[in-house]
Amino acid sequence: MPKKTQAEKDATRLKSESFHMRMTQAQKKTIQANMKLGNYANMNDYLCDIGMYGYFLSPEYEFTEPVRKCAYELNKIGVNVNQIAHRVNSMNVLTEFDFKELMSCLEECKEIINRSFDFFIR
Repeated sequence: MPKKTQAEKDATRLKSESFHMRMTQAQKKTIQANMKLGNYANMNDYLCDIGMYGYFLSPEYEFTEPVRKCAYELNKIGVNVNQIAHRVNSMNVLTEFDFKELMSCLEECKEIINRSFDFFIR
């Protein structure tokens, strides 16, 4: 996760909700090990990131940068698809141009996923 700005740190101090959970000792050790692997200072920040984003990327792994690049590229394609969907929904018609654009986005997604897959199985 990117470093937090001072404003984000200040907002963290304003948290008003708490969450209590039970776990086995082995589960707690595993969570603590993953927390340290991700360079988190405390378990609260780690569990909040995992819960809100579903993952964390540790700078310790060599595949971190390709995963970040892949996520970035897929996000850009998602933005394009959302723009097309907005245009189609506002006009209530799917033009040939929009259809070709969507197919192009789908093809780009397949290429990115295939490249990523090839990277991880090498």
